[in-house]
Amino acid sequence: MVVHYPVARHSRPESIDEMQRRLTILSDPARLALCRHLVNEAITTSDLARRMSMTRPQVSRHLAKLRAAGVLTSRRSGRYVYHRVDADTVMRIGVELLRAIVR
Repeated sequence: MVVHYPVARHSRPESIDEMQRRLTILSDPARLALCRHLVNEAITTSDLARRMSMTRPQVSRHLAKLRAAGVLTSRRSGRYVYHRVDADTVMRIGVELLRAIVR
């Protein structure tokens, strides 16, 4: 019997400045509210705008910031684009924060 374990990829730790930028993006109340909707299901910009009582351009700007922080994935299906929070990435932020501090 052979047991295989995944090899951890040890990427370069993020800098304190990069971590601060990511945490600042995530700390915005509107973005946190969007993340609550996006963590359990993939949703279009229009549906998010309706749910959040925001305009589509407002939602798009917030989604762009979340994508820049690396916590949002988007996929096209026909003429719709579905967005979803990448929960694995969000959970790794805590670990990356510690690595950046200890570094």
